[in-house]
Amino acid sequence: MTVPNSSRILIIGYGNPARRDDGIGPCLADSLPVDVPGVSVRSQHSVMIEDAATAAAFDVVIFVDASISAPEPFLFERVSPEPAAAASSHHVSPELIIHLAETMYAANLTGYLLAVRGYEFDGYGEQLSPRAIENMEAARDFLLTQLSERRFSAKS
Repeated sequence: MTVPNSSRILIIGYGNPARRDDGIGPCLADSLPVDVPGVSVRSQHSVMIEDAATAAAFDVVIFVDASISAPEPFLFERVSPEPAAAASSHHVSPELIIHLAETMYAANLTGYLLAVRGYEFDGYGEQLSPRAIENMEAARDFLLTQLSERRFSAKS
């Protein structure tokens, strides 16, 4: 999908940096340049219901998260709105955020998930595993290319 240069794009990198590779999302978000026109980046612990209001102000929302099951090095796929997607005080899905943005705020947006393969999720520590760093760097390069071309296409 190609989007006009005037499109507003939000990137939400989320995960727990204190749980090793679970911190891939915030780490990738924090590594992105802050001067990409039309792109806003957020780094946070988790996706929350309140993110629907923020997402509604954008044309494209890209959720960046660590995954224990994504293919190496990462998966990039479109997110479809799901009203019954997971929602609890500890987990809100990107699908639910897109659904809420559309239904509650009449948003017309497209969502994507960038799921970066991680390996070490047990225990505590703020260091990503070497393989997760490689995967994150590949995902970052892919994302920067997608942003510069304003063309988003699935990759698995």
